[in-house]
Amino acid sequence: MPLPSISGARVESGRGSSLVRSKLQLSPPPFYPPNGNMVTITLDQLPSGLLLEICGYLGVDGLLAISQVNRLLRDLLSSFKSLWLHAIFQRELVLPLASHRPLIDFTPDELRAAALSSIRKEGNLMRDKPTLLSATYIHWPYPGLNSQLDRRDPDLHSESPEDTIWMHLCHPNGEWVFTVSKMNVLRVIHLSTGIVALEERHDIIPVTLGASIPYIAFAVDFMGDQEAMLAMVVTAHRDASSVPEGSTNDPSTQINTPMLRVFLVKLDAGSNLPIVTLHEQAQHCLPITPAHLDIAGDHVAYVESTEEEKWYGESTVRLFHWRRGVFIDLPSLLPSVQVSTFQEYFFSLGISPEHEIVLQVVAFPPRDALMSLSPPPHPSTSIGIDKSVDISSLYPLAASVVLPTPTGPTLEPTHAAICHYYTGQNPNCIRIWIRDHYVGEWSACWSIFTIPADFSKPISQWFHEESFDPGLSVYQNHLRRFSIRHQQVFEKANLSHWAVPVAPGRRFIWWSHPQNTPEPSPPPSSPTLTETLDPFSQGDDGGSPVEASDPMQVQGSSNAPVPTRLLFFTNVIDGLPLVDENEYKQPNFDILQYSDQAAGRYAELELEASIYDIPSSVYSVDMEESSGTVIVMRTSGHINVLRYARS
Repeated sequence: MPLPSISGARVESGRGSSLVRSKLQLSPPPFYPPNGNMVTITLDQLPSGLLLEICGYLGVDGLLAISQVNRLLRDLLSSFKSLWLHAIFQRELVLPLASHRPLIDFTPDELRAAALSSIRKEGNLMRDKPTLLSATYIHWPYPGLNSQLDRRDPDLHSESPEDTIWMHLCHPNGEWVFTVSKMNVLRVIHLSTGIVALEERHDIIPVTLGASIPYIAFAVDFMGDQEAMLAMVVTAHRDASSVPEGSTNDPSTQINTPMLRVFLVKLDAGSNLPIVTLHEQAQHCLPITPAHLDIAGDHVAYVESTEEEKWYGESTVRLFHWRRGVFIDLPSLLPSVQVSTFQEYFFSLGISPEHEIVLQVVAFPPRDALMSLSPPPHPSTSIGIDKSVDISSLYPLAASVVLPTPTGPTLEPTHAAICHYYTGQNPNCIRIWIRDHYVGEWSACWSIFTIPADFSKPISQWFHEESFDPGLSVYQNHLRRFSIRHQQVFEKANLSHWAVPVAPGRRFIWWSHPQNTPEPSPPPSSPTLTETLDPFSQGDDGGSPVEASDPMQVQGSSNAPVPTRLLFFTNVIDGLPLVDENEYKQPNFDILQYSDQAAGRYAELELEASIYDIPSSVYSVDMEESSGTVIVMRTSGHINVLRYARS
C-alpha cells in the first residue's frame, strides 16, 4: 500500500515508489558516491528512533499504511501504544470498543484493528450516499415475546407495540436493545435475530398513560460486548413492616418506595439462541424517584423528580455509590435537568438563578481511595435512605461552564443532550446539544457547544481558563473563558422530526419522506437482508422464517394514509461555521428567514435504505456510531436494523 505524504525531507522506500516525508530534516544529507548514483535505503533500514519520530507526525491513516508495509514495521508500531492513541485523538475516531473502558487499556494491535474498522466506516458514512452493507428486519410480535412471563397475566395482552418499546437503550455494538414497557417489563432483544433473549416483570406500580413522571427509570453501563451493568429504579409495593431498620422516615410513607436495583448483565449471542442473564449486585431504597439517572462503574447519578413549579423542571442532583450503599455529599451544584456519568467524572446540566445553562463537571476519586475507607455492605443489603457520607473533598467541582447565546437566554434545556465519547484520562471534549430559538412551539435549530478538556492533567487543570477581556462582549467572553466552539444546526424544510445527535455529538441524523413517492417495490432479496427466525413458533415448520406482514402495506379503508419511502440522512458538524454574534444583531433580524438560509450549510448524505411506511410510523431512530448501526423503531413494533460498517 502506498505510504502517505508528509511535508519535509524525503526518505526513499524500497516498497514500490512510495515516499515518506517528515517535518524534520535528515542529517547528514543523502550520500552520493564518486559514480554519482544516490544510495537509497528502505524504510525499515532506518534507525528505530528516527522511524518512530517520523511516525509521530503521521495521522492514523499514515500509521495504518506503514503497519501494512511489512511485518518488521508492523511489529515496531505494535510496541508503541502512545503513537496510536495520539493519532486516534487527533482524528476523533469513535472506535468499536467497550464504551466505558479507557483506551489505554487496549493493546496497540487492538487499537490498530479498531482504527482500521473505524476509518472504513467513516469513509462509507461520509459518501454522498452511504452504502447499506447489511440489514435485519424484525417483525412484530418479536420471536419469544412473553415466552418467559406468565401468559395468563391479562396486563401483558393489553400492551401495544408502542407500549412495549416505550423506553429503550441500544448497545453501542448494534447487537442488543434494552427496553422497558409501560407494564414495567424489562426486555433485551438480540438485533441480529430479533429474538427476545430476556424478559422480567417487576412487581411495581404500572405506568398510566397520563403519567408525567415515570415509575421506573433505567440506565446501562455497557462494559463490553458480553457484559453490562444495569441500574433500575422501580417504585415497589411495600408494607410498612418491610421498611429497613434505622430509617428515620415515617413508615406510612414507605408503602410505595423507589428501589434502586443494580444488575450485572451477561450477554451471550451464542451459536444457536442468544442468552441474557441478570445477576443482582445490590438493592437500595431511595428517598425520591429519579426523573433521570445514569450509571458508570460504582456510581449512580440522578436528578430527583419534582412536582414543584420550576422554570425548566430542574431539580436536585444526587450521587449514590451503589457498591457501598451510601449517598455522596456533593459540592454545591445548581438544580439540574440532566446528568451523564463516566468512570472518572460526571456532568450535570444545571440552571442558574439567571436562567443560564451551566455545564458542571464533578471529578471522582480513584476507586481504591473510596473503597478503603470502610468495608462495603453485603451486596444484597437494603440500606436506609438517610445514610450518607461526608467525603465531598474527594469529589471536587472541576468546572462550571456557562453556555452563552448572542441574544440572551434562548436555550431550552428540557431538549438537550450531553454528548461525550469516553476515552479515559486523555485529551477530549464535551459537546452539549440544546434546542434554541423557540417561536411559539417551533424551534429553529440546535445550538452545539464544544468544550475542550484534558483529563490527563490534574483536576484543577482539566479545563484551561482565560481571564476576562473588557474589549469583548459578554457572549464572547463566556466562549473565550473555556475556549468554547459554538455552532448551530438548522433543520431542512419538511422534516418529519428534528435532527438528533449521535452519542459523541459530532455526527447527527435526521429523517424525512418525499411528497411524491413511486409505488413501493418488494424488499430486496439480496443476501444482506436478513429475516428474523422464530424458534418459538408452534407451527409445523418450527424454525422457518416468520411470515412477514408486508411492512409497506397499510390496512384499513381507502382513505388510509399511503405508505411512502422513508428517507434517512446524516452528516457531521465539522464544516459548520461558528456562530457570528453580529448576524444576530443586524437590524430587523428575522430568525425564520435566517433559519431557511442556514439550513443549506450542510449536505444531505442520504443513507441507503428501503423502508416504506406512513410518515408518522417512526417511533425513534437511534444511531450507534461505534458500530455504524442505525436502529429504526416503528409504532407498529417492527424494527429495522441498518448496518453501514462491517463487524
